[in-house]
Amino acid sequence: MRATPILASAVAILLVALAGPRLFAGAITAPFDDTVHALGRGDAIPDEALRLALGSRLRATALIGDGRYHADVAALRYADYVKNPDARERLDRVIAAHHDALEHAPSQPFVWSRLALAEMLRHGYSDTVGNALNLSLETGRYEPRLLMPRIELALAVWPLLPETLQREFARQMVLAMHWAPAALVDATRHYHRLAEVRAALTVDREQRARFNFLYERRRLG
Repeated sequence: MRATPILASAVAILLVALAGPRLFAGAITAPFDDTVHALGRGDAIPDEALRLALGSRLRATALIGDGRYHADVAALRYADYVKNPDARERLDRVIAAHHDALEHAPSQPFVWSRLALAEMLRHGYSDTVGNALNLSLETGRYEPRLLMPRIELALAVWPLLPETLQREFARQMVLAMHWAPAALVDATRHYHRLAEVRAALTVDREQRARFNFLYERRRLG
């Protein structure tokens, strides 16, 4: 009869041991969750708050392989680079952090999108950029917060995109005409891609006509 309580005690000790690193990681990161949430909202984050939040996430990733913490590291590294865009070594750390985050959890459209931009900034357009853009679409095709950032990056390198990816972004542009038509017009003007956007919108004649109207109204002031 003694075996049962001994076995129960052993199981309890094992469960505590297994949960320990996760609980410790949570305790380390919790004080800085507000910073990470604010970053997700697009708020401006002071340098010191970024540094502390990043440190907490790095310590957590050393304890457990939770993809959330690795994704946070990638986002915080990127935010740090945006504040200091001339630091090439910071951009290298951004790229490494994003690859690491995606190894732990590949279905992350925001991480793929930032990786595409970071690779573009570091090396110029390559198949790596196109692949990251494509995977960002595959994992979050209808994510409204990524709609225009991805379209803008695609417009910046449009002639270099493979035709299959251009067709994907043609459908994204139709979506933009429903969700953010003024932003699409502004991006078209900024990147001087009027012919390309009009051609892409041939997949939806109604939205193409609407785009032409909005574009001309914007051009005429």
